[in-house]
This record gives sequence, structure tokens and C-alpha cells, in this order.
Amino acid sequence: MKAINLTILFCISSFIIATTSNAQNWNALYGNNERNGISKLSGPEQVTTPLWTVNDAAYTSFGMNIYSQGEIFVTSRYNMNGDVSSVIECRSLMDGELLWTSPYITDSTILHVTAINEDAVYGHDYKTGVYYSFNADDGSIVWSHEGSYCFGPMDSPLFTCEGNPIINGAGTDGNTLYCLDKNTGEEVWKNTDIVPIHPNKLKAAYKDRIYMVTGTIYTTINLVAIDMETGESLYYTDDLPGSAFELGPMIAPDGTIYIYRHDGYLYSFTDTGSDFELNWTYTPESVSLYTCHSLDLDGNPLIVDNGKITRINKEDGTQMNSSEAFNFDGGRLICGANSVIYINNTTESMYYAMSYDLQNILWSKPISGNYYSGPGLCKEGIMIFSGQGTTITAYKSSDEHAPVADFETSERHILVGESIDFFDLSSFNPTTWYWEFPGANTTSSNEQNPENIVYDEAGVYEVTLEVSNNLGDDVLSKNCYIVVGDVSGFEDYEFEEISLYPNPGTDVLNLKNLPGNSHAKIEILNINGQIILEQNIDSEFGTVNVNGLSKGIYSYRIIVSNKAIQFGKWIKM
Repeated sequence: MKAINLTILFCISSFIIATTSNAQNWNALYGNNERNGISKLSGPEQVTTPLWTVNDAAYTSFGMNIYSQGEIFVTSRYNMNGDVSSVIECRSLMDGELLWTSPYITDSTILHVTAINEDAVYGHDYKTGVYYSFNADDGSIVWSHEGSYCFGPMDSPLFTCEGNPIINGAGTDGNTLYCLDKNTGEEVWKNTDIVPIHPNKLKAAYKDRIYMVTGTIYTTINLVAIDMETGESLYYTDDLPGSAFELGPMIAPDGTIYIYRHDGYLYSFTDTGSDFELNWTYTPESVSLYTCHSLDLDGNPLIVDNGKITRINKEDGTQMNSSEAFNFDGGRLICGANSVIYINNTTESMYYAMSYDLQNILWSKPISGNYYSGPGLCKEGIMIFSGQGTTITAYKSSDEHAPVADFETSERHILVGESIDFFDLSSFNPTTWYWEFPGANTTSSNEQNPENIVYDEAGVYEVTLEVSNNLGDDVLSKNCYIVVGDVSGFEDYEFEEISLYPNPGTDVLNLKNLPGNSHAKIEILNINGQIILEQNIDSEFGTVNVNGLSKGIYSYRIIVSNKAIQFGKWIKM
């Protein structure tokens, strides 16, 4: 008897703060919720011998963002030849093999990938303002949400502890920030009092706070703190003078907030819990409108000032050191665990690796059209390069390193008494493993891939993995990771996978093995993720008249007790 892949059958009354657990995954812009560009991975030592190269990717006019989760990565292919169009490709991180391409939506769709995590791939149609959740396994649309705004190459969602995406609203009708349910796309909350700054509305998060900039060229511009649980705007800084173009805040590991105002200052703030406290300001000589910044491993800001990579002291805002000047008007910086600064210089169409003291170029790689393809570090220290054309190339760290912990599970949402398995995905060859499963019958394990872990009480549980080898160790905790649902009200029901047939079908769709008297509902969605048919079913068997639907491929989801418990595809012949 196969158990239902249950999403959540109960409401969680307590809110658990969001923490960064990206580890080796480059999930979003700058790699994490804090938007600070710091990675736990060490990148490639050379760019002469690639790990792999593909030459048959869809043509792109610019290299676009590359985001990774485990052993896959996603990127947009943005074609400006003729009518502008863009699709998302998902490929194997290990050999570049194409796994799927986003489904056809319309001839004018301009689809930018904005993030990937264990739950989904997220994308935004720049043409229509529709936000999409795609199944990471096959690229099918799970849901869509209208009325969002995202300058795709320069923005990513934030994620709550539970994994719900937080996206920008279009600003119409006062809707400027949304938190969406990751399973259905329904609104968890929305903020209506942020004044959006276009084209960029970047945001960062630390624990239970969201930070973003609000204002216009006609009004004051402020940094605002927002409650991640409710979306409520809590408190603001005083006016931060500068132009209306924003790069957004970045957050240090200790919670210090840095924000650069174009034509203004670099600010350092501390969130006291009820207000912002200004630590210092730094006045740059000349910072390009299109240059983004990051932090080094010690939490010091790295900015591009007057053509130089410049390190600012986190304690007092003074200049610590800088590189030689070079032609650098646009690009991004990140910092690897090997104390190397990785740069994409869009002015010169080059990638660089720079020593931590900013005095030496370790390697350089010309990639034409690398405009939006900022550097990012993926599993095993793999870095992927993409520019104009049809070629994507990957390079990998070949040195030995201390491991970087990561893992996944067979199911994140289960019922009380069900068992799940865990799988080690760590980088750099760990030799020992120590798992902790608070709340489970098996509270710890030294197996590489523990099996049959059972939870006997409903709740939301953290999982921790510590790995080591002869070069060091690493620990990763994922909060809000395992959701165990209470079977209250279903004690006497033996859960089976719900059958939907015939598939493909024509006029009638049958369902069986539904939980009886549970207020079940089936929703049929078109390729755009819009609900086009829904029907309530209050017995174990149900019939749905689909005669009015056109031939094609549809998605469906089955709702029980107001929660989605099963998803799939259905074909109308």
C-alpha cells in the first residue's frame, strides 16, 4: 500500500525563523537569502581544462544567471533576435546534459529563472508579470501567480523557513510584496505599503526580518524592516539620499546590514529589534550604476570603487585595501571558501579569480556577453560560464578540501508513523557522517544514508548533518525541514495513492481511494498554471466531467482538508 505524498494536513501555529541552509547550492541571486555572495565552497583553481562543455544550448543574446540545487542547474536562454523570447533550461551539473526545457506558454513569453531549491524551480514572465513554479523533475508548471514584478536577471525571491517564496508585487493596487504558498501559489500574506523602486526591487533577509528599500525620486528613500511571518512593515531608517536605482541590501553573517545608495553613501546598519542604528557611512569616489557588491569571508564589504575592487572595514567604514584599477563598470563579486574573490567583469567580458588581498589575478577567462551571468559556486566547487551564443562550460575544483555538508530526503511531508530515508549529497568526499533527527524514533545515525526514520508526533522538525574528512569538518542544519502531519480524523482510514483514470482520457475523469467525508477537491490547471476546472468530492470515489476541455496536457492537484496532497499530469485526447 503506497502512502500519499502529503503536503501538510494541519496548520503550524508557531513560526520558525528562516535561516540560510544553502550550503553548496547557489539557489538564488548572490547564493542566499542574505544576498552577500559568500560561499562555503572552494572554486576552480584553473580554467584551462573544462569539466565539460556543451555547444547545443538554446541561443542566448546574453549569459544569464545560473542557479543550482544538488546535481542540477537552471539558466535562462534570452534571445533578442527578432521577437524577444526566453526559456529556462535545466541541465545536469555533472556533465551538462539537458534534462528539460520550460513548456511553451505563448509566443511572446520572456521567461527568466529566478531561483531553484528542493521544492521547485521559480521563474517570471517579464512580458506578462506572471510568476511560475515549475516541477524540478520535468519542468511542468505547478502553479502561477499574476501581478508580480521582477527584472529577472537582477532579482530572486526570498524564502521563509518553510520554503515559501517571497516575491515582488507589480505595485498596482498597492500590492508590492507577496509571500506565496510553495505548493499552491496562494497568498500567505501581502504587503501594500512599500513604494517599489524600478527596475530593481532587491531584498535580503536575516532570520525573521526582510530588508528592502522603499521610495521614489519624488519621495524619501528608506530602508525598511518587514516581518517575514506577517509581511508587516515594522520600522524605517531616515532618508537615504541618492538616485532611485537600487542594488538592494546585503546582510553579513552577524546580521549587519549594508546598503549602497547610488550617487550616495555605503551605509552600515544594525537592527536593534525595534529600530535601525547607523554604524557608519563610506563615501565612494565613483561607483558604476551596474556594479553589484559582496562581502568577504570576514564580513567586510567588497565594492567596485573608481575601477578598483575595494575592501571596507566592517568596524569603522574605512578603506582597508584595494586592487589595481582596471576597466570595470559592471559585474558581480562573490567570495569562495578558499579565500578567492570571483568576478564577472561585463565591461571587458571577462571572469577573474583574485587573491584575497586583492593584489593578484589568479586566472582570467574571456566569455563574450557574460552580462547577467554572475559567478556562482555549485556542488563540488563547480563554476559554470555562459555568454552569448549556444555554449555553456563548467570548471571544477581539483584540489582536496574539507567537506561541505548537504543532504536531501525521500519525503519532506509525511504522516505520523511513516518512515523516510535521508541521502548525503555533501561535496569533497567526506569519510564520516553524523546525523541528528530531533523528534524521531531514531535520534542520531552514523550511516552515510540513514533509512527508515520514523516520527511519531506531528510537528515541524530540524535535521542536522555533520561530515568530516582528514582536512576538516562541516555542519549543516535545515530548519523546518520535516513536516509531520497528524492523522487526527483519519485514524481508521488506510491511506492509498489516489488513482486518477483514464489517463489519457476523453470526456470523464474518475478518481478512487479518496479519503471519504474529507471535503476533497480536484483542480485541473492549464499550461499557464491557471485553474480552469474544479470539483468537490465527498466520497472515496468521484467522477469529473471534462468534456468541455480542449485536447492537450493539463496539470491537476487534489486537495484534502484545504491542503494539496497529490499533484500530477493528465492528458485530454
